[in-house]
Amino acid sequence: MHPQMTATRRVAAFAIALASTISCAADDAAYTRSQVQGLLGRYCVDCHSADYAEAGFRADDLAESYDPADAGQFARLVKAHDRLASGEMPPSDADAPNPKAREAAIALLDRELTVADRERQLADGRTRRRRLTRTEYEQTVQDLLKIDMPLASSLPGDAVAHGFDKTADALGLSSVLMRQYLEAAGKAVDAAIELGDRPERTVSRHSLLEEAAANPKSPINKAPMFLKGEDAVVIYGSSYCPSELRSLRTKHAGRYRITISAYAYRNGGQATEPVAYQLFGGPLSPKSGSSKLIGFYEAQPFDPSTDATPHPLTIEADLPERATLKLVPWDSGHDIYKTPATETTEPGVALQWVEVEGPLIDEWPPASQRVVFGDLPIQTVGQGRDAEREVVSMSPRADAARLLGRFAERAFRRPVGRENVQPFVDLVNDKLDAGASFTEALPIGYQAILCDPLFLTVGCDAGREELSCYALASRMSLFLWGTGPDDELLTLATDGSLCQPDVLRQQARRMLADERSDRFVRDFASQWLDLAWLDAAMPDPELFPEFDQLLRDSMEKETLLTLAYMFDENRPAREIADADWAFLNERMAIHYGLQDELDLRGIEFERVRLPSDSLRGGFLTQATISKVTANGTHTTPVYRGFWVLDAILGQPTPPPPPNIPAVEPDVRGATTIREMLAAHRADSACAVCHDKLDPAGFAMEALDVIGTERKNYRMPRQAGNDKALKGVVRKVETAVGNREIRYFENLGQPVASDGVLPDGREFADLKEFKRLLAEDDRQLARAFAEKLVVYGTGEGVSFCDRDAIEEIVSRAEASEYGLASLLEEVVASVLFRRR
Repeated sequence: MHPQMTATRRVAAFAIALASTISCAADDAAYTRSQVQGLLGRYCVDCHSADYAEAGFRADDLAESYDPADAGQFARLVKAHDRLASGEMPPSDADAPNPKAREAAIALLDRELTVADRERQLADGRTRRRRLTRTEYEQTVQDLLKIDMPLASSLPGDAVAHGFDKTADALGLSSVLMRQYLEAAGKAVDAAIELGDRPERTVSRHSLLEEAAANPKSPINKAPMFLKGEDAVVIYGSSYCPSELRSLRTKHAGRYRITISAYAYRNGGQATEPVAYQLFGGPLSPKSGSSKLIGFYEAQPFDPSTDATPHPLTIEADLPERATLKLVPWDSGHDIYKTPATETTEPGVALQWVEVEGPLIDEWPPASQRVVFGDLPIQTVGQGRDAEREVVSMSPRADAARLLGRFAERAFRRPVGRENVQPFVDLVNDKLDAGASFTEALPIGYQAILCDPLFLTVGCDAGREELSCYALASRMSLFLWGTGPDDELLTLATDGSLCQPDVLRQQARRMLADERSDRFVRDFASQWLDLAWLDAAMPDPELFPEFDQLLRDSMEKETLLTLAYMFDENRPAREIADADWAFLNERMAIHYGLQDELDLRGIEFERVRLPSDSLRGGFLTQATISKVTANGTHTTPVYRGFWVLDAILGQPTPPPPPNIPAVEPDVRGATTIREMLAAHRADSACAVCHDKLDPAGFAMEALDVIGTERKNYRMPRQAGNDKALKGVVRKVETAVGNREIRYFENLGQPVASDGVLPDGREFADLKEFKRLLAEDDRQLARAFAEKLVVYGTGEGVSFCDRDAIEEIVSRAEASEYGLASLLEEVVASVLFRRR
């Protein structure tokens, strides 16, 4: 009994318990509502009442007026059910019902909560209409109009509910947002219209060596990071590297083919290893905008005795008008302030020439023009300076109705009647009546379609329980491609076969095999694994000097390749937690301390078998996860524990009560986080959750902010002057690639990653913790299936959905809960097919 319990509450609890018609200790197999009330009164009111609501939870009114159909009580009764079922409540040091009474109460709660929740779904629907996310809006508009214009950045960020931004609770509409949609739609339609002549496709070759010879003032002749050779300019990377091709200016925005002839170079001898470099594209002057990173590439070694010429690299990239290119070596280790290029022995990139071809245009007028105006002819109207290019229509009103009707059917993702299209035609006709030309008037109709609720929102109309086949087509395409349905989905919707579970499974396989599913992998990973927060906090360069852009990009690619492979190969759910393989490149192998065993070379990724003693494999030990579950200086076991329980196990813990202060690590390292959390758990209100949170968080302490395996905590440089830490701080000097890095460690407080799970199983380190998680592969599969359901349907998983989740998981059991099998069973389930 809680010490703060008053005499009045003792009497109240006793009276409630006495009021039950049969004792809560009864062994009967079935329970009545009054018995559940008695159980709540006897075992819960003590700590959960108006006078003292531990963890903010009240049970006294539930014991007095039990009603699962009451919306205010429903969520709390679900919590009571789950805490009883898990054995968390009543706590081990308190009076508790006997096992049969507990099981009988749980069974009644399960039945009645399921009935109440199902009745709500029958009345209101399992899902609600929601608007498109800004990413879905951008991709759908781009696909409809066949343009590449970015649109998401001009719209506000979407909120998150149930862990994802694709849920109805997160996606509201407002007048302000509608104005932004109107503006974005106008820009998109304008970008689709191209009335001018076809841009000339040109091919030009550019050389820094030739630029230096033609212009004595060229930076190549002056800057210390350049070395001029007979056939190339050798570039050495630094924070400042004026290696722009000043003779290059693209005449038009568009897609370009870029061929780079470059090779790895080393003074004093032949380079034997590739040298990575970054390629940027954008305006030469910062006043005209900033250059954007196109990607990381490699210059390969070149031996004139065996190779006639270096092997050029050819890529394609989108460039704006008046853009140039800039190549900057990565991680060369060259310090221009200490050693000039003529004396350094560090590797560099010898750039011979760059050839640029484009813009690459397959057809003219472009496909986007035909989307808007069909095959109507374009002619010049007027003369001289007044001459303009316009689309000519002999029957503008009829053409407007025809073109807008065709577009509306694709935009609304279903057949549309004349009544659906006429409002947009009327807008165009009003414009024509006001004296506008057909070219000026028609875009208004497209702009309005892209702001209409039938386009902006998805779901099913009220009045039916099952989704229509057309609504299913939209749900499928937005789930796996982030855009509107293609012709095959719409054809299957038209003949009604798409509503069949086997057809949905077949379509899921087809859509996953399509390259458009890359959008799903990236967006789902960004939300499920929190990759969207990868750049939220930059690691402190003093504590983590090895962190750089190449490492950051490689981290992300490892995770995305892992998830894509697990879908492609239907890998078992246990590998979410633990696997004996990983996707790595040289940079990641060095970062994980595996380069000696794996001997990887270059920036390209390979799927490799991990050494038996490696703790890597699965998502938990990937550097991305370490980074998104930490800030820029230190890790927090509590948050990491919460992340594991939520994302991986699907068992999120509630937020702490408002009067409980957060536990922050002692950045000086004088006190360990374990010691601080042990004191925190002394409060029974905290121990309930921390008994589950802390083991996972302690296991993850084996990895630092950027995912490096550690035995000791890194310390700020000034920690060496702290008297309390005197003699236990050491300087670490090592190398990463060609760079020397230095940081400090606290030897007095070693990292401990052992622990005990709530069920009593012990683990000595993170590797054993992962193994224990992988043993419960059904729970991993259940959690993953729930994430897919939320992401795919736009609603959280409610109490009465739990049986359907179990059916999904059971159907995938034969494949060892393969991720693709789980996805197929999700789309075939009643949860996906239901409104």
